[in-house]
Amino acid sequence: MSKTMCFIGLSVTVFAAHAAAPDFRPPFDKSDYKGSVSVQANPWFPLNKPAQNAYGGPNRTWKHYEGANLWAQGMKDIEPYGVTGWVPEINEPQAWTGCWYGMIDDAKKKEAPAKVGMFFGIYSKTMDESVAAMKRVLGPRKEDLRSCSHILRAGGHPVMVIYNPMKWKPEEWGEYFGRLDAEFGRMVYLMDVGSFAVAAARRAGGHTDEARVDACFEQVLREYLPYCDGLSSYGNGTRVPFKVIRKVMDEYPQKVYEGQAHFSYTNHFHMGGNEVHLSEDWRQH
Repeated sequence: MSKTMCFIGLSVTVFAAHAAAPDFRPPFDKSDYKGSVSVQANPWFPLNKPAQNAYGGPNRTWKHYEGANLWAQGMKDIEPYGVTGWVPEINEPQAWTGCWYGMIDDAKKKEAPAKVGMFFGIYSKTMDESVAAMKRVLGPRKEDLRSCSHILRAGGHPVMVIYNPMKWKPEEWGEYFGRLDAEFGRMVYLMDVGSFAVAAARRAGGHTDEARVDACFEQVLREYLPYCDGLSSYGNGTRVPFKVIRKVMDEYPQKVYEGQAHFSYTNHFHMGGNEVHLSEDWRQH
């Protein structure tokens, strides 16, 4: 059962909640992911970064760390705030890879409480090039992806957030994820809703009418959700119509929706970001 709604000349089909929503990803049990709270850990702001003034600054950590196992130190300090996952940005074909490796190694050495995720920007020109690059990036950690207890997981599978889901068409992502799964085992792929919001605004032709933009946003969600395992949310200044997300996600109870899980940064000032305060003064309050 469905009905068609029109917003300023834009026609979009809205499916009833009981209709079978298409899903081309293999099933998984997301119950172990309930209660996860992840933060995006910018690798270009390591916990020992010197204080400096820069655009949008001051760019400095709330607390300066020294010595070995820096990431483990930060993970332990941030634990009282309820953070369970650290998700570093990694740019394929191969940028900031060492940060991800370091987080995993630090967590192993110090038994840090937080799990380590992946937040990938995909920048190779072709899918074949991207798959080859992923083999180079993820290959050295294939065993960690398979069995390491410090990897952020849902249904027992490593969680990967995709920064730029509009790079490829939905069915192309379906092929891409299938190829990665074949190489590394089943993973859970979440797409950034901020990118969908930008795409929706463009589809709406730059109009600011919220009904029109929301209709376009719903179109984008319905196109991409069948080919991924759920949604994540990187902090940005783009308006995201969460009421539309809730509506569509009601039809996908099997998929993950972690809301604004990446809106808080772990360790630095940022324009528009909500900092997790690591300073001793903050913790006393």
